[in-house]
Amino acid sequence: MSLEYIRNYYDVPAKKGMRVTYRSIAGVITGSSGPHVRVRLDRETRDRICHATDLTYIPEIVLKAEPDTQAARITMLTALLREQQTFHWIRSSTTNSKVIADCHLALHNQIKAALGDES
Repeated sequence: MSLEYIRNYYDVPAKKGMRVTYRSIAGVITGSSGPHVRVRLDRETRDRICHATDLTYIPEIVLKAEPDTQAARITMLTALLREQQTFHWIRSSTTNSKVIADCHLALHNQIKAALGDES
């Protein structure tokens, strides 16, 4: 299977050479292996086979930022995506509307703070 298949099936932007993070470690996509993505993490010398939905895909616009802000934006993006995944897990695993509302408000406030929105 190809990266094109993975992009279409899992609805992810996986492309060879694209920067990603896997478990908070940065890396680059090197290809595919069956229905999985091959990733070379920055700390490793060999490719790792990862599921397409386990990766955080770093948008190209983030990589075009100045070097000092680039790392900060990648860190912020990774943290926000992790928080969003946690919120979706909580929302799908509880019917307690108070818990859902509290988690949604906390996530919303974190996003506003990260974007520098004071309102």
